[in-house]
Amino acid sequence: MPEEKLQPSVSQPTSVVSPPETQGEMPPLKKPKALKRKILIGVGIFFGVLALTGSILGAYLVGQKQAQPASQPTPTPEVATPTPDPTASWETYTNTKYGYLIKYPEGSELFEVGETTDISAEEWQAAGLRLNSIVIQILGYENKENLSSQEYAEKYALKFTVSNERTMAINNQLAFQCDYTETRGEKEFPTRRTVIASSSYVVEIYGINLEEQAEFSTHNLILSTFKFLEEGTSQPISIPDDWQEYTATDPDFGVKTTLSLLPEYSFRYTGSEFTIQNDADATELWDYSTSVFRKADTVENFYQGGSRRVWYQDYLEGKFLDEIPILFEEGKIDGVVEHQTGSHTYLELTVSGGINYVGEVEKHFIFVQNGILHIIRPASHKANSAEAQIPDNIGIIFYSLRSERVD
Repeated sequence: MPEEKLQPSVSQPTSVVSPPETQGEMPPLKKPKALKRKILIGVGIFFGVLALTGSILGAYLVGQKQAQPASQPTPTPEVATPTPDPTASWETYTNTKYGYLIKYPEGSELFEVGETTDISAEEWQAAGLRLNSIVIQILGYENKENLSSQEYAEKYALKFTVSNERTMAINNQLAFQCDYTETRGEKEFPTRRTVIASSSYVVEIYGINLEEQAEFSTHNLILSTFKFLEEGTSQPISIPDDWQEYTATDPDFGVKTTLSLLPEYSFRYTGSEFTIQNDADATELWDYSTSVFRKADTVENFYQGGSRRVWYQDYLEGKFLDEIPILFEEGKIDGVVEHQTGSHTYLELTVSGGINYVGEVEKHFIFVQNGILHIIRPASHKANSAEAQIPDNIGIIFYSLRSERVD
């Protein structure tokens, strides 16, 4: 209840009132006992309420103090212990001729043999003894044909029945790896072969006599230290915010493709083909196609894996056509550059001849996604010129691309 406030008394001027005239004497004035009793009772009630309020407030404050939890000690933050680098004390071998470096365990010897594979079984065994029965053999070459790691392996290196073929990244450098059994004389050696190609050089690294898990772990750790001296680190890829996503479907071949393009460019299916073009005047025109097409009244995906370069050369030579047209002009791949986009790669191909412009050298781009090989090639002179915008953005375009077969 609100607290009553006592108002200070204010002296009022006293009026002099003449008593009425009465007969006889005026009776003496009596003290107002009832009013005094009421004042005393009121003051008592006030102080009683005040005391009760104080008791309740004190009990509340005591209860609050008891209800507060005991203060907890501030936990000491845990400091993560950095993981030591197991290769920190290893030796570093640098080859300036083929532009690479690699580390190997301290106290062992690297078996580097240049450009020859003419090594006897005894030499391999002797080298293996120095590496605790694991031979690390390195070969270096010039990449005169500008092949990717997988293409080089398929063209020159895979002369054995291999297993566990795979692509991998070693310090942001794409590599091709496979397992097989190497025979030297009468002896067989389980071998893991890794091919790493840059635009200038190819390096092959062999792990021989790999049988125990610890041996594979040591070999993989050695591989993880490989680095081309000329190669920089790849940058992460993101699709710019102002790019537009397009989806187009070829109902005849049953291919649905989604990709993103830079502003003022579009992707569409015209009724007979896919095109990429600038919207202003369509002078930069690109043809988009895939490895899914019709042959002998059957629509199928004619890319079944393997070398993209070899498949595309067959494609340029018309090997997938039912009948070679009279005016058909074969195209020829004169150069290949492999580029990374995200965790995958695409090939930039220098092509001479071909159907579009006989005698004009072109840049074609091929990329595999979801088992389908995708082809983007110029369909106008501007697209094949230095003014074209698509080549400078092709990595992001392929990074955004998703495709699937539809009914």
